[in-house]
Amino acid sequence: MTFLSKISDLSSSTISFLNTPEMIPVVSGALIGAISAGAVTLMTNFISSWFSKRAKDKMVRSIIRLSLESNKLMCESNLGILKNEIEGMRERGRFTKNPLFRFKESGVDLIFSNGKFTSFEVEFLWGNLSGIDAINNQLITLIESRQTLQIKIRGEPDTSMEWELSGMLVEYDSHIIERYEEALNNINSALYILNLSFFERAVLRFTYKNVNQASS
Repeated sequence: MTFLSKISDLSSSTISFLNTPEMIPVVSGALIGAISAGAVTLMTNFISSWFSKRAKDKMVRSIIRLSLESNKLMCESNLGILKNEIEGMRERGRFTKNPLFRFKESGVDLIFSNGKFTSFEVEFLWGNLSGIDAINNQLITLIESRQTLQIKIRGEPDTSMEWELSGMLVEYDSHIIERYEEALNNINSALYILNLSFFERAVLRFTYKNVNQASS
């Protein structure tokens, strides 16, 4: 008897044995157990994945929110410093010695690491956060120029030149204020999106989809 014949006979015997009335409940139970175990495993993996994504979503939102709130506070402080300086320069010819605070990273790259951000959240947050970073890059240069101008005013012996430089400093401050106010608008818009409730996000997500479908 060849090896293939032995395998064939063994298979036939096994099938015949499994088809006996005594084995039908056993086989059925085994199949049901296997299917149930598989279903439980899939469900467990799904729930575990859902909780993991939810935890990551909360962490990412918290990091971005803290950065925005910190930048908002710095922005408001800087606006107060600059407005006081403009008032002081116009009334007393004196500028403030208080340094301006630097912004923190907005966390814009974190948006794409979080799969639970909806399409409209990604679009609006990306626009606002990248806008904040762009303004911050401009402000770094403006603040350095402002500091240089302050040093020149402090060391200028010619009164007429000092007043001319002081006028330039007021113009610089006014321009910087505009940039900070623009950044503050972006910060408030991003915080508004992040602080939406689950229901509000669901409504906006549905509205956003319908708008996109209507425009396509």
